[in-house]
Amino acid sequence: MHYFVNLIKLPPYRNAISINHKLSTDGNEPLLIIADDYCPYYVKNSGLLVPAHHLINEVICHFLLSAWSVPTPEIAFIKIDESQLHDNWGARHKTKFYDRFAFGSKEVEDFFDANTFLSINGKIDFRRLKNPLCFPRIGLFDLWVENDDRPPENLKNLIIQPFDDGYTLVPIDHAFAFRTGAYETLSDTRYYSSCGYSILESTIFRQLLKHVKNGEWYETERQNFYLCIEKSKQCFSEIAHTIPLNWGYTTEIESLIYNFLFNEKRNDALFNNYINYWL
Repeated sequence: MHYFVNLIKLPPYRNAISINHKLSTDGNEPLLIIADDYCPYYVKNSGLLVPAHHLINEVICHFLLSAWSVPTPEIAFIKIDESQLHDNWGARHKTKFYDRFAFGSKEVEDFFDANTFLSINGKIDFRRLKNPLCFPRIGLFDLWVENDDRPPENLKNLIIQPFDDGYTLVPIDHAFAFRTGAYETLSDTRYYSSCGYSILESTIFRQLLKHVKNGEWYETERQNFYLCIEKSKQCFSEIAHTIPLNWGYTTEIESLIYNFLFNEKRNDALFNNYINYWL
């Protein structure tokens, strides 16, 4: 059975028309730019690295999250002209780093920082969260792609988007997935528990469990996980066609990631570990 029709669409290629400011982060220090569609994007480069693993990881995780039915910002490939860059943007934004297209994540409208505003202190808070099961499933996704950049004590890289009289959760920033781009290590497909690195260890998840854990939770989560795996598997080969050629995404890397993500023994062990967070 095929679940997707035209799920994988080539992200647009856009030109930056202005740079607003640089974000001070402990990672890629993205630039907030306005593109030629007059929309804001957070743009990051990968220096001169080949493969450009930070950017490759972003694209792959964007499409895999879509396969998991988890909201994710629109993406684009952004060209920044050297005339727009200057020393004030810092060492991470040298002009030569933008000889190739960079990765752009479209700004989510009216978003809030989950680390500051997310709390589930009772039924009213819970009802305002329109996709409550999205929280543990983002945690499960992080385990699956080995993203260790959404820690439990600091819900960075998770934002809140207003929706009607409530809000939805939107994960962002997956540059450090797949063992931080150390693709050669993915030949070891064993699952390693990530103690201390998962939002499933957070206080928020313990609060959510009081509202989402019912008599059928195990079977619901099991069916959802293996359905997401199957949907991801069906669309995975198409992702390669969206990644810019000069980012260095090779068939060897594609094969390593594929075998890593869809190894049955690893996924069974991963799911069993995920269930332990619910107990």
